[in-house]
Amino acid sequence: MIDSQCVAFDAEVLICGSISTGDCYSYHVVKEEYKKTAEYPWNVELQGHSVIKCDVEAGTGEDKNIVTLLSFGGSPYHGRHTLMMRYQSVWSGESSKKVENRWLPLANGEIIGRDNDDLQGARALISGTNKDLLFVTHNRCHIKVIDMKSYRYISDVQNAVLPVSNENRASFHCFVLLKTNTFVLISEDESFLSNTTNIKRTLY
Repeated sequence: MIDSQCVAFDAEVLICGSISTGDCYSYHVVKEEYKKTAEYPWNVELQGHSVIKCDVEAGTGEDKNIVTLLSFGGSPYHGRHTLMMRYQSVWSGESSKKVENRWLPLANGEIIGRDNDDLQGARALISGTNKDLLFVTHNRCHIKVIDMKSYRYISDVQNAVLPVSNENRASFHCFVLLKTNTFVLISEDESFLSNTTNIKRTLY
């Protein structure tokens, strides 16, 4: 599966689509088996998309087998998507199933990606003091910050342009959280620390 996105969840590796297929699978690292979990809508084109784990729902017993996943990506040329899925482990048994593993649009209809944003190969992390900010780094060396409650962009972000060379597209790169609002980014032959601070809650 070329350019698939994977998320670790308990004893599972969740494989969420690829260029060649919209099918999603769970690989159980103990059982060493695969199970199909879901599929993307037929009209979603996956070209360097991103999938992140938003949260694990608090609770006991089977409630701990539920997690929220966010998938986004696209470009002005291939269309964009922003979908969310509440995933319940397919290994927990049908009798305890509480949610339907299905990719759905955001309730407010928001789409991640503005104007000419190229999100192919974008990378994202959740940070912020309250873990409610989505940091997205993407082609043309930009970092965007999105409020996870409304999925609207936050303006007036300090250090919003990544200090990489003009030849570096900052696409399909490595983006790792070190501490709150501080990241390391590795792209091609460049690496640097990014500290995105003084974030004002002005949405647009």
